[in-house]
Amino acid sequence: MTREKNTNLEWKKIFSELFTSILKLYEITNKDIAEKLGISESTIRYWRIGRNLPQDSLFKSLISFLLDCIKDDAKKFQFFDQKAKELFTQAGQKATYSQILRTNPLQKKFICEILSICYSFAKSDFTFFRDKRAQSLERSIITRAVIFDFDGTLTAGESKDTTWEKIWIELGYDKTECKNLHKKFNDNEITHEEWCKQTEIMFCAKHLHRLTVEKVAKRIHLIKGVKQTFDELKKRDIKIYIVSGSIGTVIEVVLNNLKKYVESTMANIFVYDAGSGFLKEINGTKFDFEGKADFIKQVAKDLKIKPEEILFIGNSINDKFARSSRARTLCINPILTDPSDSTVWDNYIELCKDLTEILPYT
Repeated sequence: MTREKNTNLEWKKIFSELFTSILKLYEITNKDIAEKLGISESTIRYWRIGRNLPQDSLFKSLISFLLDCIKDDAKKFQFFDQKAKELFTQAGQKATYSQILRTNPLQKKFICEILSICYSFAKSDFTFFRDKRAQSLERSIITRAVIFDFDGTLTAGESKDTTWEKIWIELGYDKTECKNLHKKFNDNEITHEEWCKQTEIMFCAKHLHRLTVEKVAKRIHLIKGVKQTFDELKKRDIKIYIVSGSIGTVIEVVLNNLKKYVESTMANIFVYDAGSGFLKEINGTKFDFEGKADFIKQVAKDLKIKPEEILFIGNSINDKFARSSRARTLCINPILTDPSDSTVWDNYIELCKDLTEILPYT
């Protein structure tokens, strides 16, 4: 067999490394591929050691075969993802890597697209191609909107108690009752609607008043730099939204006059009696957990923009679903989430003391 001419040796090596990793991780043998593609096992060995690249027609058949073979497996995917990210970063293609991850939420699609990009780069002998491609991708992503989580993202984390726990405590309950309902929801024992209904019953039993909610809210403070950040985003005509599992009344009180910057806020709504001010009902938001991705998609649709032009900023486990919308994601002051998990977060600021620190990511 002859060696190919006009190949990029750096990317040829990356292709062989990632191709070998895929076969090992998903227990695919040379024989499996050889029989499927009608070629010799030695041909595949040459691909794996970086001696040769597949011909275009064979590569298409290979990708089709891999799509059938690769099954969802979080641990295997995490290993491959970390390796791919490291190799792409070393090769100056971090922007390309991030773009592929955003636009291919399915594990096998992402893996095969990564391999396809490596193959394309390896087939090119143009040394400038890498930088041109990365710059093109970076220029193509313009931030049109920023969607913030609220608790722990826009607020300072002086207390370990959530907003909900603060209200339970204020009413004289043990906060473990709040935690237990959260656990039941996480364990799929109750729906989000049932979670809100059971909370409503407990709050109404203690005659929760709007003034009590506002009292709790006044003890919650925004992180430093919110106004400066909102001013800068407005100056750049970047729309601001909030999607949160917190409480509408609390967000309204804490934001105070800064709410004028926000296009819309999605959160759980407390309905109070018009005369007495006591809580009547809790209307749970459909835009928490998995619903955050739905909200992002709705914003993209309303603004007639691509999800990639939206930056979502969150901090916790209920924000992990935002990535499936294909928005870019930034984690700040993480809690109950691994900010380095690139399947969830594109970037992170482990200790964000001033919200203006997020501006370079917009």
